[in-house]
Amino acid sequence: MNLMRAYFTENRDISSSDVLLQVVKESGIDVDTFEQTQAENEQRFSRQVFDDYNEATNLGINGVPAVVIDDQYLISGAVDVEHYQKALTHYRELRDAGTANQ
Repeated sequence: MNLMRAYFTENRDISSSDVLLQVVKESGIDVDTFEQTQAENEQRFSRQVFDDYNEATNLGINGVPAVVIDDQYLISGAVDVEHYQKALTHYRELRDAGTANQ
């Protein structure tokens, strides 16, 4: 949660090692253990990040957050709550009318 707050709320650059270590400290995580785990798994972690990125772009996701409604409708990027409410109402109406998959 602290990492997400640092990125989304505080607009901190969590790709920076210094910022990431600060968040680790703020979270009460042992820095030595974190650094050791990071070093031992760096290639695997990097591969996971790139795999997730490639999967997202292949699905048309180009923003954070990304929400998929009813396994077929994508809302990508930060939008107002009202946008989600309108989208849910619209897609619910389509589903109930039987036209959602057409």
